Amino acid sequence: MCVFGINSAIEQILIFLKNEVQAETLTDLRKPIYRERLLEILTECPLGLYHLGTWQEVFRWLDWSLSFSDYPELKSALESIRIKDAKEA
Repeated sequence: MCVFGINSAIEQILIFLKNEVQAETLTDLRKPIYRERLLEILTECPLGLYHLGTWQEVFRWLDWSLSFSDYPELKSALESIRIKDAKEA
């Protein structure tokens, strides 16, 4: 099912993230100012609640390039980005 052109599972995740970071709109999630907090949330949330394909679409929508083939790889990729970003800050 699609709502506003976005798969409803993807939309649920994006709305959850928007509320958690207190962004005004969904597209605000793409702003660099929210990246650190989004990574915090995503590394702590139960990723297995959604299919890997759903997560791939969420990251594509956020304009993030992540490569993973299973949930441990996904978690590892998120943690690696978080560590890399922290070192660059």
